[in-house]
Amino acid sequence: MEEERYATWAEKFRLSYIYFAKKLKSSLNAKKILDVGCGSGILANELSKIFKDAEIVGIDKNVEMCKISRAIVADANFLPFKDRSFDLVIFSFSLHDTGLRAIYEAKRVLKNEGTIAIRDINSEMPSNIKKFVLDALRRYVSESYAERVSKAIWGFPSPRFVANFMSKEFEEVHLSKALFDFEIIAKIKK
Repeated sequence: MEEERYATWAEKFRLSYIYFAKKLKSSLNAKKILDVGCGSGILANELSKIFKDAEIVGIDKNVEMCKISRAIVADANFLPFKDRSFDLVIFSFSLHDTGLRAIYEAKRVLKNEGTIAIRDINSEMPSNIKKFVLDALRRYVSESYAERVSKAIWGFPSPRFVANFMSKEFEEVHLSKALFDFEIIAKIKK
């Protein structure tokens, strides 16, 4: 089953999820956190260890992934939560699937002074790295998953475009890029 193969693949990157959770904790004291597109739940699991007093909620549109992660089946573009419900909303390698419109939904469910954290594939990565990533996904997950990611990589806007898009709704937009991925951490405009 593709979902189980994906969960096994994602597990190889647990240290990366731990790093991201610790980075967020170093500057935030969130009490209610939403993990959008939580997949197999690795990040949510690590968040619960690092943000010990926080309520962690995971959502994913894939029913099978939600069975693995015990998350809520939901669409990131139509979040089933009240306005201003969360201190922190995270998109960890999911914004390329949800599309930029989901950022508006994240803003809606964020409390005043809330933070959004995005970590995703850098669409500007060199073509040889893209090929390597896609070949690995074909081998370890599935051909169909690799094709979906391929379309997402080629069709996803640049990290700078995403940061500029977010600057209309958020302040203190911090962008950092690496070869494979990028991070944006921003606060709601007052």
